[in-house]
Amino acid sequence: MLTWPNYIPIRQSISAKIKSGRLSRSKIDTRGDPIEIKVGQQKQLFIDDYVEADYPDAIDGAFGNHSYQANRTGLTANSYRQEVFMTTIRINLRQNNKMTKTEWQELEEIGYVRLGVVLPEAQIDRLCQRIDEIMLGTIRYEGMGMQLCPSAPGAGPTTSFSAEHKGSSLKYRKIQELEMDPLFLKYIQHPLFRDITRKKIGEKVGVFRSMFFNKPAGGGVPLGWHQDGRNWNLSIPEEITVYTALDAQTRENGCLTVIPYSHKECPIHTVRKEGEIQKYAPEEKRVYMEMNKGEVILLKIKLLHSSLVNTTDRPRRAFSIAFIDGDTYCTISGERYPQVLPEYHPVEKQRS
Repeated sequence: MLTWPNYIPIRQSISAKIKSGRLSRSKIDTRGDPIEIKVGQQKQLFIDDYVEADYPDAIDGAFGNHSYQANRTGLTANSYRQEVFMTTIRINLRQNNKMTKTEWQELEEIGYVRLGVVLPEAQIDRLCQRIDEIMLGTIRYEGMGMQLCPSAPGAGPTTSFSAEHKGSSLKYRKIQELEMDPLFLKYIQHPLFRDITRKKIGEKVGVFRSMFFNKPAGGGVPLGWHQDGRNWNLSIPEEITVYTALDAQTRENGCLTVIPYSHKECPIHTVRKEGEIQKYAPEEKRVYMEMNKGEVILLKIKLLHSSLVNTTDRPRRAFSIAFIDGDTYCTISGERYPQVLPEYHPVEKQRS
């Protein structure tokens, strides 16, 4: 059981729907007092009494197809109007391996959609164990790209990204080519992702990258505001990325932060200058994507995003899959990319 204040993703996702005008009281069945919306600079959803939210056409996109119950626990008239809710939440594993029409619409309109938790916690734990084994060097794959975090002992202020193991440490920043590993490959080939890629890409699907992102405890690297894809030089442009939280993600540990609708509105790859930040990524537009362990978000490739450092005593780990058409190649080098669906075919190394 999670308390409402600790499960911000649902509240943020609903708020985004309210702002876009896609969520109305008439679409939610309430038992007890009705739902109220606070109109102002920050529109907010207030829940009183009992709400069941498993209606596909109404809010599946907001709840990631979860079966969800909220039970009011002694709200006063004043606390009813405050942002902090004394509510308990029960989260279930996603049962549907196909996205709903509402989820597809949310992806195209807002630039991202929450898909919920798609693997049991024990299987997420196994992925975390496997990435630890890869970082520590007990399991190795030739050609797997790795980069240490600057906070790793002896790493120095900067570290290179190259296809070699750089020593036994749990403070790697990035590890790529994870489709080489059978456990991660099986996850990449999850039926839900197969359905998504079949609709967005086709039958033959590759990966531009399948990458582990890590912000070690008490550190990590801040990620400035940017879009993916603009400088990847792909013959067939990529459209979507599947992002999975291997640990619970919060503002304190550097969760992903996005700007809704920016995949349509931002014309530049990297937003660095103060004027650009105020124009394309002002504070009032930011959505902090706090996530449950194992939760998945589907992102449009040009959605503007960033993240800060991890200030907690636990790592913040994530796995990102950039799916591409299986026939895609790099327009500069001619390099091909691994195929992962319907079956795995690694890139054949060119003989000298």
